[in-house]
Amino acid sequence: MESKIVWQYGSSHPDSGNYLDEIRQWWADLDDREISWQQRILPPSGDVGELDWEPQRFDEVFAIQAPEIRGIALYWSKSDADEQRNITAGKLDLDLLHSALYIYPKSQPQVVLRVKPQQVTYRTLELHEPNIAYFANGDRSQLIFRDELREIEVRVDLTSEAIDRLKNQIP
Repeated sequence: MESKIVWQYGSSHPDSGNYLDEIRQWWADLDDREISWQQRILPPSGDVGELDWEPQRFDEVFAIQAPEIRGIALYWSKSDADEQRNITAGKLDLDLLHSALYIYPKSQPQVVLRVKPQQVTYRTLELHEPNIAYFANGDRSQLIFRDELREIEVRVDLTSEAIDRLKNQIP
């Protein structure tokens, strides 16, 4: 799984539509969750990693309501307001590793917005008595869990260090 999904307006990348769909789903999943909403001016390099994301005066924290993407516009409401807001995106950068969406407004190319859930919620997938397989090929190992009845497969890539940690945790 990719740790970043980037969609850009006007891109001819063949997966552009799929990227927007994945971002659309992530955005919709924020419904009724408390988020931080931060706006910063991009540095000359354009690298958001150079920005200070510590809370600042105009940053907001609120429960987002009815987030959805229609076309290339992101829509939402705040829990304490009836009005629907929107932003037309020129670029969307979803950082799955840090659970943050960077929105580059089409109308303000020098600005980036960061939307991040206040509390990350992990989805839990329970497999009961799965088939388990282990494959090792040189320095690469993979653990596979399959639930034949529900047709679910979970693949876990493991480094030698991760295998050692796992061995230490199993009684």
